[in-house]
Amino acid sequence: YEAPVWTWNEDGSAASAVFTPKDGSAPVKVEAKITSETTAPTTDSEGKTVYTATVTGPDGNTYTSVKEVVIPKLPYLTALNIGDINNDGKVTAADARLALRAAVGLEDLTKIDDKAVLRGNVDFKDGVTAADARLILRAAVGLEDREEWMKNAPPVA
Repeated sequence: YEAPVWTWNEDGSAASAVFTPKDGSAPVKVEAKITSETTAPTTDSEGKTVYTATVTGPDGNTYTSVKEVVIPKLPYLTALNIGDINNDGKVTAADARLALRAAVGLEDLTKIDDKAVLRGNVDFKDGVTAADARLILRAAVGLEDREEWMKNAPPVA
């Protein structure tokens, strides 16, 4: 048999290999078993899903083909991290405290990281203010929906 010719569907969920006999007889199509491994995207880097197709050819040998699908970077602000000033994965009263301290000049949020101010400016007005601290505290106790905040978010470049 000649080397297999692989065909993938667009999203990587299915593939097949066509084996053409060297003697000119009819080609043999074999559907592949697909496995995948995904690296999630972050705000700093793209993610990817690597799909591996495996078939056993008509000659008894195992053949594989790999398809990689890139997942775009996440926009920096998401409903998952807005309000999470200290970037610990959750919005708590500690984040509201940081916002209030920043609003009155007692805290420099840029010392946390270069995106802390973005995460703290939940109303997308005038930097981090006492109003942001109030909203963050309300979110921490379940009285605010961060998804609603995202409706006012500026476009992400």
